[in-house]
Amino acid sequence: MNTRAELKVWVLASPLDRHESSEALAALRALWPGTVAQEDDPSEADIALFATGGVEGTYIAGAEARRLPPLLIAVPGRNGFAAAVEVVAWSKLHGRPALLQALAPHPSFHLACAAAQGVRALRGTCVSLIGETAPWLVASQPDRREMIQRWGVRCDETPWENFDLDDSAPSAGSTWSQYPRDGVSAAALEAAEALRDHLLMWARRRRPDALAIACFDLLQSHQVSGCLALADLNGQGIPSACEGDLLAALGMLMMRRLGLEEPVWMANAVAHDGATLRLAHCTVAPSLVQDIVLRPHAESASSAAVSGRFPAGQPVTVFRLSADLRRAMVVEGQLEEAAAPVGCRTHALVRCAQPLDALLGNHHLLLRGHHLAALTPFVQLLGLEDIMAPSRR
Repeated sequence: MNTRAELKVWVLASPLDRHESSEALAALRALWPGTVAQEDDPSEADIALFATGGVEGTYIAGAEARRLPPLLIAVPGRNGFAAAVEVVAWSKLHGRPALLQALAPHPSFHLACAAAQGVRALRGTCVSLIGETAPWLVASQPDRREMIQRWGVRCDETPWENFDLDDSAPSAGSTWSQYPRDGVSAAALEAAEALRDHLLMWARRRRPDALAIACFDLLQSHQVSGCLALADLNGQGIPSACEGDLLAALGMLMMRRLGLEEPVWMANAVAHDGATLRLAHCTVAPSLVQDIVLRPHAESASSAAVSGRFPAGQPVTVFRLSADLRRAMVVEGQLEEAAAPVGCRTHALVRCAQPLDALLGNHHLLLRGHHLAALTPFVQLLGLEDIMAPSRR
């Protein structure tokens, strides 16, 4: 995460306590490693600094007409902290996200501020849907109005008819020819890379913040899968989900805006027993796996897909949103050896740090590394309930 970016601060202070206000702002500047800029418009601020008491009414004034920063910072032992406690209670009564963080030299302070920056960075972003969401994603279709109202994320749509896939696009080179093939013809590889070239050209022109690509449509119309294209898009820093999964693409975008910039793998939950979760899919970015072999797409037995091996012992984090945009699952774990005997070509077996009682849906996002500490305040500031939180207490 980038904790050195500019932190935008809305300062709430009583005119009777100017000295305390100056002290609080100076303490914030001393703790934050980047620059701190005062922001008079609360809708543009990352945090609300409760410098003094008596400012509760200032915070909630006009709350229905504007966005308020959900991260409240205050100095412990001062009346500003007491005011922030009152506002957090008011926020919860009105169904608004709010998190109170002490202005103190502790890792949680930097993580909370970085999370607040991530929440603000979501505003004005766009998830682009190419084609139509797969009909089997019955628990993975978010309300697009909610995406805009809560986080400022919009969605636009582009039909496959807008792509002339029979014409050639500027080639990005045969990046996949370096890997061995098992059952994938040279023609199938060429077609898969040509689709990748079309999508890369479109993405560079349109500059979407994330993509949800209805790749199964092309298996019927052009006998080509989007597996290699999605692997390359994610590998090049363009968050991309397959099957037209808007919810997964939104989750990928959230990870990116939080500052977790490594490729995220979207995969099917093909087994879980409470202690482990097995994930599988054909679209993994090549930087995430070893021993890559190109094999036919699993369901269609055609085109090309990525078969790779995740190294055992690697720490990972698994993330998933609920379709109602009210809950999230965040769980850390460690990868174990996972053969891929059947089904999708790349498998990952996650030994979870906490027992999994239930899942929020099929598609999950896997990130390398343990990111619970960073994701916990982020999820709270987004107004999401972490369904794994009770088992951590």
